[in-house]
Amino acid sequence: LATLYWSTTGEGWTQDLGFLSSSSECSWDISDGYIPTWYGKMRRLDAHDEYDACNDAGSITSLSIRGNDLSGTLPNELSLLADLKTFQFRGEGSLYGSIPTQLGALTKVQLFAIEGTQITGKIPSEIGQMKLLDFLDVSNNFLTGHIPTEMGNLKSLQAFDIHQNTGISGEVPVELGGMKNANSINFSGTSLTGIVPFEVCNIKNGRVSITSRCELSELVCCCTSSCCREGFGCIGYGGGNLCTNISPRPELCDVCDLPPFSDGATSNSNV
Repeated sequence: LATLYWSTTGEGWTQDLGFLSSSSECSWDISDGYIPTWYGKMRRLDAHDEYDACNDAGSITSLSIRGNDLSGTLPNELSLLADLKTFQFRGEGSLYGSIPTQLGALTKVQLFAIEGTQITGKIPSEIGQMKLLDFLDVSNNFLTGHIPTEMGNLKSLQAFDIHQNTGISGEVPVELGGMKNANSINFSGTSLTGIVPFEVCNIKNGRVSITSRCELSELVCCCTSSCCREGFGCIGYGGGNLCTNISPRPELCDVCDLPPFSDGATSNSNV
């Protein structure tokens, strides 16, 4: 933890959070328990895990810092906090550099969030090693490159949010269909192109919510659970899928053998 203080100009933080004090690290103010309401209830985190920095054995399980004016880079040494369940840095607009690939070693992490920073570079494929991950939020940064196919290994993931990273490009990998427990995927504000694969649209039999924005993306959502119609975005079929504000490209519905829209309604009587 001391490396975090030195690598992010700790002497300039808004609050010192107890860093480098003589007290135990478990008493440092490094876990504020913040979980965005749209994340819902964490399945494996109880109140103890959310608000306490350490478990009963004295191992650090939560590192959650928001808006404390950190300035610098995230050190590789954070990967040595092997018992972490929560890893969050939010609203730290002076954090820069890249996401350390070594963080993939944090295989007990359930909530991973680096949001609202100046961080650049690619989404590390090593994050795909975090098999217990429920929520992954790397939104509002300056990330670039393609979505790693290894994200499809996150079978427990409930929410995947990469919105507002205009440098993320390429197509949505079919491997994301492996996120079989995903409720929400947010591609908004990226430069992704192509058609969202059927395997992704059909997560939870089409009940996953996929979000993008027409004006910033050429992304098309068109598969057996949803279809696009000009002026309507993407409208769900019987499975309940809702792909909001995806670029309307109704001519591509034939790709997925979908019935066309007509007069503002679908031909599926279950909608």
